[in-house]
Amino acid sequence: MMSSFGSADAPVAGCASPTTAGSGAGPTLSRKIPADVVVAILIGVGLLLRLAFLAEHFNQDWEPDGYKHVIISKATFAALPGSLWYAVDVWAKPVYTLFYAVLYKVLPASWPAVVIAQVTNSVMWTAASVLVLGMARSLFQNRYTLIVIAAFSAFAYVSFRASVSANTEPFGALVFAVGMLLLSKRYTTAALFAFGSEILIRMDAVFCVSVFPLWVVGRVMLDRDLGLADRLWRSVRYGAAFALPLFVWNLAGFWHTGSPLFVLTNGYPTTAGIYGFGNATYYLREFLHFDPLLFLAFLAGSILILVRRQSELLVVFAVAALVYFVVMAVFWVLGAFGSAGLLRYFVFQYPLWLLIAGVAIEAALTLLQRHARGWTGRTVAAVCLLSLLQLHWLVREPLWYNSVLTRVPDNRARNLPALLVPLGPLPLYTDRPDILYYLGRDQRYGDSHPIATVRRPDQNGIFVFTQGWTEQYSGLAGNDFAGLREFTELRGPWGEIFHVYVRQ
Repeated sequence: MMSSFGSADAPVAGCASPTTAGSGAGPTLSRKIPADVVVAILIGVGLLLRLAFLAEHFNQDWEPDGYKHVIISKATFAALPGSLWYAVDVWAKPVYTLFYAVLYKVLPASWPAVVIAQVTNSVMWTAASVLVLGMARSLFQNRYTLIVIAAFSAFAYVSFRASVSANTEPFGALVFAVGMLLLSKRYTTAALFAFGSEILIRMDAVFCVSVFPLWVVGRVMLDRDLGLADRLWRSVRYGAAFALPLFVWNLAGFWHTGSPLFVLTNGYPTTAGIYGFGNATYYLREFLHFDPLLFLAFLAGSILILVRRQSELLVVFAVAALVYFVVMAVFWVLGAFGSAGLLRYFVFQYPLWLLIAGVAIEAALTLLQRHARGWTGRTVAAVCLLSLLQLHWLVREPLWYNSVLTRVPDNRARNLPALLVPLGPLPLYTDRPDILYYLGRDQRYGDSHPIATVRRPDQNGIFVFTQGWTEQYSGLAGNDFAGLREFTELRGPWGEIFHVYVRQ
C-alpha cells in the first residue's frame, strides 16, 4: 500500500529548474556562498534573534496562558502522587505538561521556569524548521527554494512570537514535523502515533491531524492488491496507533473524575463567544497583516497542489491545512469552544505551511529563471530581507490586536516579591497565574488559596484583585474587598490594575 506514496518522495514535477536539478549543494547567492550555507545561516540567525529577544525581555511572557502552563507544570511533581493529576488537565495538555514537569525537576530550581520554557520552545521551533527543510530537499530541486523557506521559518512574525513564549505551539510544531517526516518516509504507524500525540499538545489540532488516518485507512481499504483480512488488520492497526494517545488520556481522566468523556466535558468553556466573535474573513485579513509572505505563498501553493495533484502526500498536506483553517474560521464566527481568534493557534501546523509554500516558491523561481535569470539571486535576497522586516512589530510600540499585544509587555508583577517583604509570611490569594509565578507559587498553591477566600472575614492574608480578570474568572467584584487595607496597586501588563489588599 505504501508504495503508492512514492511520488511524495520525488521532486515536485514541473517545479524544478533544469539548471539546478541534481546540482548537489545547489546554486549560490554569490560565487562564494553555497545555498545550503545560506540556509544554515538563516536558521542560525533566527535562533540567535529569538535568544536575544528573550534576553531583552527576560523572564516575561506575552499573556497569562504562558505563565499558567509553567505553574501547572511546576505543580505536577510537587506533591506526588496526587499532584500528578495536573498532567491530565485538559487545558494544560499532558504531553506538554509532563515534558516540562520533568525539565523543571532536573534543572536547578533557581533557574526561571518561564525562561526555560521559552528557550526550549525556541530550540523546538528551530528543530521543526530543520525537519521541514530536510523534507523540502527531497521535494524541490531548486535550492533557492530552500533559502526562501528558511527565511520564512526564521522570520515569520506569528511563529517567531509563539516560539519566544511558554505556550504549547512550538512543541506542537516539532511533533507535527516529526509526524510529517515519518509519513513521508513511509513509517505510517509511527507517523499516525505522532499525529495522535499532537492532540495531547494542541487539542484543536484534531481538526487537522484527523485527515491523515482517514486518508491512510481509506487507501488501505481501496487497495485491491491486499486481501480483505489484511486490509482490515492494517486499518485497525493504523487507527489504533492514532487513537491510542487520546484514549489513554481520556481513560486517565475518567479514572480521576468519573467522567467517561473527560476530554470533552472537562476542558473548554461552552458559552458561545466568551472570548469574542469574528467574521468569516478575519483570519484571512489577520494573516495578510502579520505574516503576508508566508500566507500568500501557502495559499498559492495549496492551489497549485490541488490543481496539479502531482504528489499525493502534498495533496493530503494541503487538505489537512485548509480543513483546519476553515474549521478555525467557523469557530471564530460562532464563538465556539473557547476560541479567542489568536493567530498562534496555527503555529503547530506551520511546518505544513512552509512545505506547501515551497511549491509556490519553486514555481515562481522556475518562471523567474526562465525569463529573467539574472534577477533570481537578487529576488531571493529581497524576499529574505522582506521576511526579516516582518519582525518590525517587535521593535515598535506595542499595539492591541484582538486582546493581544504585538510586543511582549512589561509585567510589573515581577516587582511584587520585593514590595511584599514588609507583610511577612501572610498567605497569598490571587487568581492571576503571573502573580503566582513571580511570587514563587505553583498551581497547587493557587488552587488551595482561592481568591474567593476574601469572603471569609476571619481569614487573614494578601488578596490581589485584578480588575476585569478576577470579575470574569472568579466571579468577584470590587465590593468583595471593601473594608480591606489597600497595601499597593500596580498597573498590569495589559492595562489592568492589580489591587493588593491586606487583612491582618
